[in-house]
Amino acid sequence: MHEVEKLELQKKDKKKKQLEHNAIIYYGMVALGILNYAFIEKNTRIPLKKVATYIINNAENYADTSLKQEDESKLYKPFEKVGMTNNKQHEYVVLDLAIYSSLIYLAEIERIKNIKDVTLEYKKELQEIAKLQAIKNLTNRFVKHMSLLSLMEFCRLYEGEKASWDPSFSIIKRKPHIAVYNKTFIVGIGMLNVPYSPSEVVVYLPYKGLHPMQLINCKCGMTLLNFIPI
Repeated sequence: MHEVEKLELQKKDKKKKQLEHNAIIYYGMVALGILNYAFIEKNTRIPLKKVATYIINNAENYADTSLKQEDESKLYKPFEKVGMTNNKQHEYVVLDLAIYSSLIYLAEIERIKNIKDVTLEYKKELQEIAKLQAIKNLTNRFVKHMSLLSLMEFCRLYEGEKASWDPSFSIIKRKPHIAVYNKTFIVGIGMLNVPYSPSEVVVYLPYKGLHPMQLINCKCGMTLLNFIPI
């Protein structure tokens, strides 16, 4: 076997090991060299909505700074099932989102309780609406967290590879992004001619240019070119 072939096999073997997560759902797409927001959202929304519902139903527990270890464990396990590795930094983000959303929800419930000159039945309706909205907001935050993890994983695995910028699944398209749809760039360098404000970036990547899904609410994706799946 030639030295070049040995290096290629070692490279593929290394990528396989890097993809050994507790559970793989959408990381299968990453292994194929595809980063697809719609696929990630579809495969994480239902399980993460269950987590968000549990948190909001137990908001007083998660708003408490002295959170029990068993409550933390219940929080992290579903994320492992949809692809999040056992990483303390990632877990801290999940915990922060749970605490923040619980505090916001409880504050809204308290506000509704203090509304004057309305019936108790109407207050109950408002509280139910507030709960549904809190679950929806927290689910969206969780899905975005998982999409950002997949972006970082993709860039880590395929730095230096050529990729195409896939069109967004968002109803409202960003004009600067439309200009680069289907154009090629290098993973780890990014698209250099896409203007953006630092305040729009939701995840820091130590690269010069911009990558799909790196901006707030960006639902673009990318696909590796001339790539043989591992």
